[in-house]
Amino acid sequence: MRDGYLLLITASLLFASCAREEREPVSLETAVRAATTTPYGESEDCADTPDNVSYRECFTQLAVAVRAEVDTELAKARKLVEAADEEYSHYQPESLTADDKTQLARHLVMSQENWLRYVDGQCELEATAARGGSGTDTLRQKCLLRLARLRLAELRGAEALIDGNR
Repeated sequence: MRDGYLLLITASLLFASCAREEREPVSLETAVRAATTTPYGESEDCADTPDNVSYRECFTQLAVAVRAEVDTELAKARKLVEAADEEYSHYQPESLTADDKTQLARHLVMSQENWLRYVDGQCELEATAARGGSGTDTLRQKCLLRLARLRLAELRGAEALIDGNR
């Protein structure tokens, strides 16, 4: 199994080195992560842990760390949208309602609230697949990690879009 991963990593690096010069080079970390992805899109971050308890705890720690990154990115996004809303409100201050002056900020809050509800439901669904067995918490933590990584990418994409329109 390890030989297969090494072959995939080597192939990824070889492919990355053949990429056109206009693209940014692929880092070793990116190549390794891509090469160790399961068919379901999850990376096997904790594959080397010795037992089930350590495996679950590894995913718990990763999920907490990435969630902290989401919170940091959300604070950054809030500042950006507040600045963008403020900038927009200067164009026609007399014709804008109070809601118009805070559109981005309100939608960011709404998006985050909806995401939190989605995460709760989705991760509960995935955890329930273990039917209360020993894998229940591990499935929940893997879900929390996967969705936090997605949210981080979503927030960064929204920031780029908003910042690009200013």
